[in-house]
Amino acid sequence: MALDAKALPPRYEEWLNHLFHHDATSGVPEWQTDSLNLSAEELVTLWITTMERCQFDLIRFSDAQVGSGLWFLLSNAHSDYTMMILTTDQQVAVYESIALLYRGIFQQRCVETLGHLSEHGTELNSICYMLWDVSPLGWPPENCPPAIVEALFEVLKGALEIPHRACIESALHGLGELYCRYPEMVEQTIGDFLARTTLDPALTSYAIDARSGEVQ
Repeated sequence: MALDAKALPPRYEEWLNHLFHHDATSGVPEWQTDSLNLSAEELVTLWITTMERCQFDLIRFSDAQVGSGLWFLLSNAHSDYTMMILTTDQQVAVYESIALLYRGIFQQRCVETLGHLSEHGTELNSICYMLWDVSPLGWPPENCPPAIVEALFEVLKGALEIPHRACIESALHGLGELYCRYPEMVEQTIGDFLARTTLDPALTSYAIDARSGEVQ
C-alpha cells in the first residue's frame, strides 16, 4: 500500500518530475543535470521514498521515462547521486530500498528476456540488467563496514528469488562482478541458489559463469 501523502518529503513531486517527467526517446536528454542542489541527507530521503512507492508513483511515467530516470539516478556516468549516497551513513537502508525497486518496477514492467544474449525487452530491461555494473553501489569501498557488504548481498539474494528471468540475471550479473573481491561469498550464494532452483539452460549457463566471475 502507498504511504500517506502527509509523510512525503517536501520536494518529492519536484524530484519525481526531475527524474522521470521528460522526453526519453532520443538518447541521453539535456535535462539530465543535477539541478536540484540536494544535500546528501535530502537525497537519501528522496531515494528511499521513491523506491518504497515506485510501484504506485511511477505508473504515470512510461517505461522509457522510468528507464532513463533510473539510468540517471543509478549510474555515476550521468549523475553524482550514487557517489553522494556513499558519503552517508544510510547506505544499508539504500540497499534495502533497492529490493523494492526489483519487485515494484523490474518484476512488474520488464520483459523476461536476457540482456547478456541481447534479447529485446522494454526500455527498463537495460538498467535492470546493468544496474550493478554501472552503479558504484555495486562495488562497495574497500574496508567498508561489513553491514554494507551484507546488505548488498542480501538484495542480490532477494533478486535471485524473484520468479522473473530478467531479475535473476541482474542479480547474477551483480554477483559475478563481485567475484574478484568476494569469491567465497559469490560461490556460496550462487551454488546454494543452483542447488535449490531449476532454471532454463541459458540462465543455468549464466549462473555457472557468474559463480566464477565470468560475466558480461
